[in-house]
Amino acid sequence: MSQIQSEFDIIFVGGGTTACVAAGRLAKSNPELNILIVEQGSNNYQEPSVVTPALFLSHQAPSSKTAEFWQGNKTSALNGRSPIVPTAHKRWAKWIDPATGARQDAAHRYIHTLSDNKRLHILTATKAVRVVFDGSKATGVEVVADKHTEEGADQTPRVLKARKLVVVSSGALGSPVVLQRSGVGEAQRLKKLGIEVVSDLPVGSTYEDHNLVLTPYHVADDTETIDPVMSQDPEFLEQARTHFAQGKGALATNWIDSGSKLRPTPDELEEIGPAFAPVWKSYFEPNPDKPVMLQAVIEGWLGPRDMLPYKDARMIMIANYTGYPISRGHVYIKSTDPYAAPDFETGFFNEQADVDVQVWAYKHAREIVRRLPQYRGEFAALHPKFPEGSEAACVKLDGPPDADNLKDIMYTPEDNKAIEAYLRQFIETTWHSVRPT
Repeated sequence: MSQIQSEFDIIFVGGGTTACVAAGRLAKSNPELNILIVEQGSNNYQEPSVVTPALFLSHQAPSSKTAEFWQGNKTSALNGRSPIVPTAHKRWAKWIDPATGARQDAAHRYIHTLSDNKRLHILTATKAVRVVFDGSKATGVEVVADKHTEEGADQTPRVLKARKLVVVSSGALGSPVVLQRSGVGEAQRLKKLGIEVVSDLPVGSTYEDHNLVLTPYHVADDTETIDPVMSQDPEFLEQARTHFAQGKGALATNWIDSGSKLRPTPDELEEIGPAFAPVWKSYFEPNPDKPVMLQAVIEGWLGPRDMLPYKDARMIMIANYTGYPISRGHVYIKSTDPYAAPDFETGFFNEQADVDVQVWAYKHAREIVRRLPQYRGEFAALHPKFPEGSEAACVKLDGPPDADNLKDIMYTPEDNKAIEAYLRQFIETTWHSVRPT
C-alpha cells in the first residue's frame, strides 16, 4: 500500500466487512478512484489468529489486540451484571478455503489481493474522531492515532479530505458514536454535549443482539473435541499443525459443526407462556420461515481450563440464541472524547418474552443431549441450581444413556424459576450487534 496522503475520492471509516467488500470492488472496477480505509486495528494480513479457524476464541482474551470490548450498563434484568460485547478490529472470517484450511475473510479476499493498486490506501491503528461537514455535506474525516493499538501514539488530530464520499462503516457500535460526535444524532442529546447538530436523527437507538446462552455437558473421554487445542496439548498441536498445512485437521475448523432453527409446537407455545403469545401472533405465525431460536453444538469446552473436573475431560456446549429478540437497547455518547465509554444499554432480557423462549430452549436442548450416545451428564457448575430433590437435578453418568427408555424431564414452577435465574446470570452477546438506527 502507498504512503498516506491528505485527500481522497472516498473515505471508509472502519475496515470491517462492509468497507473491505465495497472498497475492494470499487477499486477493482475503477482503478482511477483514490480510496482510503481508516481502520482502528492493525494490519491482519496472514495473522494466525485470523486465518486459523480453531483460534477464533483468542480474539476474546482480555489481552486481545484484535477486538474492542464495549461494557454495557449494569441492569436488573441481568441480576446487576454489566454485559461485555466485543467487536472485532480484524474481522472474524466465515469462509474456509478447502485447499488450505485457512479462513477467507473480507480483508484477505477483497483488499490484500489488491496490494499493487497504488490508489487504494489503508490507514491502520487510526481512530476516527468525527466526520467533517460543510453544511450538510460530508467533506472529510478527523482522525487521530489510536493510543490503544500503539502505546504513546501522537494524539494530534488530522483532517483527511474526501472529494466525493465518506462512508461510515464502523459496525453497529462504532458507527453510532462516530456519527453522534459528528453532529448526526438526537439533537437534544448532542446539544447538551456542545455538538453542532447536522441532522436530527435517532442514531444509536434500537440496539439489538441475539441473546446467547452456552450450556455445557460432559461427554465420553474419547469424543473428538477442541479441548486438546484449548489445553495447548503439545503432541496434539504438533500433529494438528502438520494437518493444517494440508488444509485439514483440528485447526481447520471452529468445531461448530451442526446447528438448527427451532419453532415451538402448539403445546410448547402454551408452555412458553402468555408474554410470548402476542409476539408469536404478530411476527412468527405470519412468517413460518423465521426461527424463534437458533441452536448450535460446540464440540468442546470454551471456558477456563481450571474449571474442568480432570485434565483430559471432554465437553460439548449447546449454544441457544434468540433468533429475533424483542428487547432493545441503545448506544449514546456521553462526551466528545473519542476514547470515552458511551452510555451502552444492551437491552438483554428487558422483555419477559425473550426470557421465556430461552427457558423453553434450555429444556429442548437438554432433551436432545440426554439421548446422545456420548452424553455423560450435565456440567452442574454451569447449569441451573435446581431445588433439592428435583427431577431436573443434574446427573453424572459412567456410560452411555439408556436413550430408548428415557422420558422427558418434568419441570416444576420452582425449576422454571431456577432456569430463569440461571439465564439472567449467564446470558451474553452472540457478537451479532445490529440496528442502532
